[in-house]
Amino acid sequence: MFYDKVVTELRELGVRHVLLALLVYLIVATVWLNYFRQPRCPKSIPHVGQDPHGWLSPIRGFGKRLEWAKEGYEKYNKHNRTFVLSRTPGSPNDLVLPRSQLAWFVEQPDSVLSTTAAHYRMLAGAYAFQDHRVMTEVYQEHVVHKLLQRNVKSMLPDLWDEITIVLDEQLGTEPGVWRDVKLWNMVSNTMPRIAHMMFVGRPVCRIPEYLKAVAGHALGVASCMWFRDMTPAALVPLVARLAALPNWIFWRRTAKYTLPMVRRQLADMERKLREPEWEWQPPNNFWTWYIRVALEEGRLDQLDPVLMTKRLMPLNFASIHTSTLTALSLILDLVSSDPKRGYLDAIRSEVAQVLREHGTLCSKEALAKLHKTDSAVRESIRLSNFAQTLLHKEVVAPEGLTNEAEGWHAPKGTLLCFASGCIHHDPDVYDSPWEYDPFRFSRAQEEQEARSDGERKVFRKHQGSIVTTGDSYLAFGHGKHACPGRFFAAYVMKMLLACLVINYEIKPLERRPLYEWFGMVMIPPTGTSIQVRRKGKRKGRKEKGCI
Repeated sequence: MFYDKVVTELRELGVRHVLLALLVYLIVATVWLNYFRQPRCPKSIPHVGQDPHGWLSPIRGFGKRLEWAKEGYEKYNKHNRTFVLSRTPGSPNDLVLPRSQLAWFVEQPDSVLSTTAAHYRMLAGAYAFQDHRVMTEVYQEHVVHKLLQRNVKSMLPDLWDEITIVLDEQLGTEPGVWRDVKLWNMVSNTMPRIAHMMFVGRPVCRIPEYLKAVAGHALGVASCMWFRDMTPAALVPLVARLAALPNWIFWRRTAKYTLPMVRRQLADMERKLREPEWEWQPPNNFWTWYIRVALEEGRLDQLDPVLMTKRLMPLNFASIHTSTLTALSLILDLVSSDPKRGYLDAIRSEVAQVLREHGTLCSKEALAKLHKTDSAVRESIRLSNFAQTLLHKEVVAPEGLTNEAEGWHAPKGTLLCFASGCIHHDPDVYDSPWEYDPFRFSRAQEEQEARSDGERKVFRKHQGSIVTTGDSYLAFGHGKHACPGRFFAAYVMKMLLACLVINYEIKPLERRPLYEWFGMVMIPPTGTSIQVRRKGKRKGRKEKGCI
């Protein structure tokens, strides 16, 4: 009888009343989750943008965050003050620090400010990946930090060979014929394959189904992040899990290839330990490094094959997005520059000179001599940055964090970052900051070498290569948590550009295609085409391996 009574009363209420009740619940729950459970920004810090106490302000201002970041940087950061930048409904606000506080920021211990916690929150770590452990205990990053730079030298010949092969496929091999090439398609088909040369090696890195799956997973992470950020907090657990369902499918498709590989490599390395005389050498790839580090550190819990395949996915996301966008921007910056300035010719001459001197383009020594090439890549990354705020860290200390320089106190859960895009385009930091000057850093290096020791201290602001970080160059972060893959990325980008300039001609573009911004995320010009012509016989590569 009670059940019948409840049903009758619900029918009398009507669908409209039920929907209204649900709407009220969502509003109340979202306000509660966002403004009572989320950390409160210190009141002494100025808030840029909409009313900080209006719960709809993040929604109303979503398209204005780029404008707000610039306003806050000019108004506060450049006067050594922090400001609050509103985020989206599902995320807390950012505290954007002035670059004068970078040293204080990176000196904070992980028990106070955590990069891992910030990435877990920002990358929807509870939903976008197939095991929360890959984002809460980032053992895969530990392995890369420890062994990538040590092992990358021996990988360079294979990487060069793979770059030349994939460019042959993308740009054609017939000399003298101009081809119309969709630039986005070219770089998105090239960069994942090169990255997975390091991760899984051949032949898996060449399998179209595998590459499609890893690219789909990377895009799925970005999609999950967007749905999580734009969903009212009360619905995030449901919506984010639904948005992440395709990632399970993509991971399973990658595991079809990686899981047998991991199991076989674990068995082979175990046998090698038992039988040192067995004539087998482990491949130089991420799995070998991972297994070695885990065995050396006694972390047998990390050698579960399924977990290992899942640990590859955060590395996949980081490498594919950054390398693809970097390659796209680099080529666009160069081919849209005034051809009378001879940028491509200068890089081509440098590459040819190094090739004559070293007889190869795939050794660390030869690549270190490509100063102009290195500078062209670094300058493109500076100019065409695809994120406006970087170096996010989360306050994890229960007692919070006190900033002595300004006197504010941030509670646990607060996100801190820097306005990297504004720094990279600040005329007080870089001359003509909106101009692509590919030899900005190599020219500085040449002038630096000609100066006396006393003068060099003044000139150190623009010293460094692609991988050098500092308060004026934050593309790869800074400090001990700077991107561990930046050394690999630097080699790949220099080899890619060197291979392009010595083997192809590219027609200049009349103007550079403009990027679009969606909130704080850059949307690349995917429809741009370039005209490419093969110059003749392939240079820099023998039939097998690298010269």
